[in-house]
Amino acid sequence: VTNILFSGLDLTPDDSRYRPLFLINASALSFALVTLWFTLFDIFYLHNHFLAINNGITSIAGFTIFFTMRKTPNVNNGSTALLLALVITTVALSQITSNRNYALLWTLFFPLFAFYFKGLWCGTILSLLYLLLLVAIDLMRIEGSLTIQAMLNLFFAHVGVILTAFYFEMSREESERRLQIELEKSNERSRILREISIVDDLTQLYNRNYFNEVFDKELQRARRADRLVAFFILDVDYFKQYNDTYGHFKGDLALQSVGALLNWKLKRADDTAFRLGGEEFGGIIHGNSYDDIQQFASAICHAIENLQIPHSESHASSYLTASLGITVVTPDRADNPDEVYRIADQALYAAKTNGRNRVVTAP
Repeated sequence: VTNILFSGLDLTPDDSRYRPLFLINASALSFALVTLWFTLFDIFYLHNHFLAINNGITSIAGFTIFFTMRKTPNVNNGSTALLLALVITTVALSQITSNRNYALLWTLFFPLFAFYFKGLWCGTILSLLYLLLLVAIDLMRIEGSLTIQAMLNLFFAHVGVILTAFYFEMSREESERRLQIELEKSNERSRILREISIVDDLTQLYNRNYFNEVFDKELQRARRADRLVAFFILDVDYFKQYNDTYGHFKGDLALQSVGALLNWKLKRADDTAFRLGGEEFGGIIHGNSYDDIQQFASAICHAIENLQIPHSESHASSYLTASLGITVVTPDRADNPDEVYRIADQALYAAKTNGRNRVVTAP
């Protein structure tokens, strides 16, 4: 059935268009086949050519909608064409048959389709207009008009269908609204959990897990970047001695200050700061030249010292300082994140060996 209705279309049940297009195509094909059978029946058995013409036109319209929707699926156009064909067919049928032989039963399909395809309020308005059209056209007929009793039966039958469809459509929209609210809550919970999993609790920088996840992707972007891309590793100088002297609480506050400074310094959209673990931080920065990157890295080191966090056990300064190793990501290194990390780590080792509180740029 799916292959018949959706031949050539890449639609799955998860697609929002699947159900309405399924109903449009199934209804159009069903109306086309049923009215084709009635056309042959009218010609060869009833010998009613007017009825045969009406059913034949309906069959052609049904096949046209069906094959058009298979090639160019459009829910709004398809549903509008189906409703319009249903209006013309049922009105013509009621007039040709003078509302005999249960012709008016076909009119009850219209409000059901109108509510499903056009929604609650638009479906209500279209259904009421359709009912008024049926009554008005019948009242204008000289012969074969409905009796008062038949008119009331028609009116109340349509009102009943409209109210039923209104109730179910309202319930459906309410269910969809609640589902949307729950989906938004679920997405928000997922976002929060995701944020918790990738953000370091102490410094509020991205953590090592996120670094491992995005480092390779960021290096690949270096291939397409108009500016230079660099990676640095920063290590707080003599941090073990700081913890031993001032305590772990003060140590945490110091790391928070360094993290806040990095977050502020790397505030551009394409710059990213990480806490790699302990007193070690990392960052991906961009610059227009090697000098820009070198100056930016040096500014970070100076800014950390300018925080003026006392450190009596440091041999580099009377304040807390940091050493930084940095390397520019060249195209030949973009495919090897381990090599980029190793080179930056070697530069950091050189900075610490040469007296700390400095930047060393790897070649």
